[in-house]
Formats: sequence, structure tokens, C-alpha cells
Amino acid sequence: MRLWGLGRQSLWIDEIITLKAANVGGVYGLGDFVGNIQGPLHAFLTHWVARCSTSEVALRLPSALAGIATILLIAELGRRIFDRRTGFIAALLFALSPYSVWYSQEVRNYSLLMLAAAVAMLAVWVIGHDRRRGLTSYAFATLVALYLNMSAVFMAIGHGLYLLPRLWRSPRLVPWVVTGILVVALFIPGMWSVVRWAEADNVGERVALATEAEPESLLRGETTFTPAALPYAFFAMGYGYTLGPSLEELHAASPIRGFLRHLPVVAPAGLLLAAALVLGLLRLRGRGDEALFLLATALAPAVGAIVLALANVKPFNVRYLSPGFPAVVLLAAAGIGMLRRRPAALLCAALVVLYGWSLRNYHVETRYGREDVRGAVAVVEAGEAPGDAVLVPAVRDVFRHYYDGPATLTVLYPAQTGSDAEVARRVDDLVGSAPRVWFIESRWWHVDPERRIPAHLDAAREVLSEAELPGVRVTLYGARAAEGSGHPDDASAR
Repeated sequence: MRLWGLGRQSLWIDEIITLKAANVGGVYGLGDFVGNIQGPLHAFLTHWVARCSTSEVALRLPSALAGIATILLIAELGRRIFDRRTGFIAALLFALSPYSVWYSQEVRNYSLLMLAAAVAMLAVWVIGHDRRRGLTSYAFATLVALYLNMSAVFMAIGHGLYLLPRLWRSPRLVPWVVTGILVVALFIPGMWSVVRWAEADNVGERVALATEAEPESLLRGETTFTPAALPYAFFAMGYGYTLGPSLEELHAASPIRGFLRHLPVVAPAGLLLAAALVLGLLRLRGRGDEALFLLATALAPAVGAIVLALANVKPFNVRYLSPGFPAVVLLAAAGIGMLRRRPAALLCAALVVLYGWSLRNYHVETRYGREDVRGAVAVVEAGEAPGDAVLVPAVRDVFRHYYDGPATLTVLYPAQTGSDAEVARRVDDLVGSAPRVWFIESRWWHVDPERRIPAHLDAAREVLSEAELPGVRVTLYGARAAEGSGHPDDASAR
């Protein structure tokens, strides 16, 4: 599930961010590591992988292998916390999870973060139930998780909430505290990079209670938060981003209306997932140890992400909840595992069918996949001519990664598309003298939500060709012919 089609899709914006942080093609020094707040350890790994190969398969392979390894840890966690049957169900759910498969096929740190989180969970469970082992493994896994992604801080807080009551009167309290101090000391470079980022980005000045997002701007606000983001996060962690509304449907209009259009799929899928989780909570009744362990581990990253969004520090995103995802899978597996064989098989089969539907969409339905900027570059390189200009908002860095041609790449930013007059002035300044202009339209809701750029180009120039690719439209514009002269090539022909 994780290796099949690993290089089929083009790299996308966030993956290019990783390659930049990894300084692919250059030297990755201590300054690159310390100055990276988005996952220095994964950037370091990516840098050395890229020295062997920069193909999509090679760059994504560490994420895929991490996702595969996590399946085994999920099975062991389910067996230790509950029983072997629950461990098998948890492994099955995680193996087929569209959320996990998505991040297992991406050059980002979230698949490795889930692996480190699962190792840390297993170590925490051992620490809580074995007087001799677990501290070294936990220190290593937590440190790796922290250097993979800062959201692991909240994972560690959840573990502390579980362990502190268990170790309070135990002789193991002091070794555990010392281990925590050692982890903090080793993470000082990471904390220093956060301080530098906060100063450079003026985080302290903007910290305030964020206003709630309007329904029409849900998922589009930079730091706004709404309670509606929570059911979306719940659904996305269950079925990934490839069941129900597509990314464009969520951003182009109201996300709520997007979900309502897919209600015949979304409603039963959400109810089935909710049923498994509710049953899991029921199974935890009277089992305070297991309940505190799973709930603290699952909820702490979510609470942390919500607090940062409400404090106007960082926008809420489902991927920031990934350290708690193994615990969510274990909770759903616990719910299925408490049922008798036939109803358990029916509920598990229903979830597997929906997982399969989502994965099928991921691999087959182009509207759900990553933007095919690689394909757009191939279209341009096959038809470009001397003097061409390429206008490529939103995905310029991805385009530049693949493009080797001579055309000039130009871009507009969100702050430059506020009015028709401003768009006309800036577009004419950028590409006005070019005989032909390639316009690469992708993720237009980020840069040009009113679509003023294509409207201006349609009015000022003539469309010579168009190509539709997954998530990308490539339009070639030429100079508009004078009235009554026919096609611009007619003059030269005469």
C-alpha cells in the first residue's frame, strides 16, 4: 500500500519546502540543522538520500518505510494494552489507513513522526508497568520525535500526564525526571531555533485570542480557528483527504457546503468511525490505566494545536495531530475488538471498504491527488519557443524544481491581486513584452481567489492552447490579433 505508486505523483509545495530545508545539491551544515523549525532531522535524512537520488521514489522512500514499520508497533501496542485480537485489528486499520498512506508517500516528516510516536508510546507503557526498562528507549524516541516535528512537545506532555500519577510514589520517579531533564537539555538547539523564529516572525506581538473563522473562509484563514475544524480533523484522520469533498471543493467555496454535497458518503463513513471510537471508550470504562494512557496520548497533540491556533500563533492543521494518530487507531481497534466475532467482522469490513474507496480515489481520481506540476512542466517544455514567459503563481518553486528551459518564470503574490487594475498593471509589467505567455494555474484560491489573473489574460491576449492536468491548468496565450486581421500568424503568411 505504501510502495505502490510511490513516484507516480509530482512533488508538491510542502515537499519542495523540505528539499529547500535539506539544502539538496549543497552542503547541510550545523546552521541548517539548528535553524530549521520544521523538522531538522528529516531534512538531514532527506539531504543524504538526495545525494544518492533525487527521484520521487527515493525521496519518499524513508516515509514509506517508516509507515510500514509503524504497523508492527501498532500491533504490539494493541496486544500489550488489550489482547492479541485487538493488536491484529489495529495493525489492519493502520496498514490500510488512507491518512497514514498519504503521509507515507510524501517527502515530509509526519510518517516518521508517527513511527517515533509509536515507539515512545510503547516505551511509556513499559515504563508504567515494568520497573527496570523503558527509560532509554523513551528518551531516544522522544528526542527523535522532537527533532522531527515540534508538535511532539504536546505528545510528551500527554505522556507526562499519564506517567506522573503512576510514578509519583515510585522509586522510578527520580530516574524518569532525570531522563526528562536530559531530553530537554539535548533539545536546547531546537528550542533556540524556535526562539529565533518567534523573534523573526514577531510572534510575541501577534499573540492574541484569534477570532473565529467565518463559514465561507473556513480552512482559508491564516490563523483563524473554528470548532468546525474538529469534525473535519476527525474525518480526515479516519479516511484521509480522498473521501468526500476534494481540496478544491473545500477551498473554492464553503467547506460546509462541500461536505453537504458528499453527505451520502460522509455521513455513514463518519458514523461508522464514530461507532468504533465510542465502543473503544466504552471498553475503557473501569480501566483507568488504559483510558488515561490512550486519551492523554491522543488528545494532547490536538489540544496543543487548538491552543496555538486560538493564540494566533499557528493555523490549525490536521497533520499537527499525527503524534496522537497511533492512539486513535488503537482506540478504534479496541472498540471493534470488544464486539462478538460477527458484528466485529462486519464493522471492520465496513471500515476496510471505505478505506479502500478512499485509497482508490487517491490513486485513480485525479481531483484528489497532488497537483501535477511535473506534467505541466512537460507540456511547457514540449511547446515553448524563444522569448516565452511563464506566469506561475502558487506553485513557482515546484515548477522551478522540474523546469530546465530558458523561459523567464514570473509570479504574483496574494497581496498583489486585490483589484482588477492592480492585476492588470502587475501582469503587464511582468510579461507585457513577451510574445507568448504560459499561465500555470494551480491552487488559485491561495493567490487569486477572484481569478482576476486569467480574466485579464483572456481579455488582453488570445488563447493558443490549453491543457488540463490533475490540479493544474496550462494555458498558452499569444498576442491578440488586430481587429479584422484574423489569426496573428496570417500577416506573416501573407
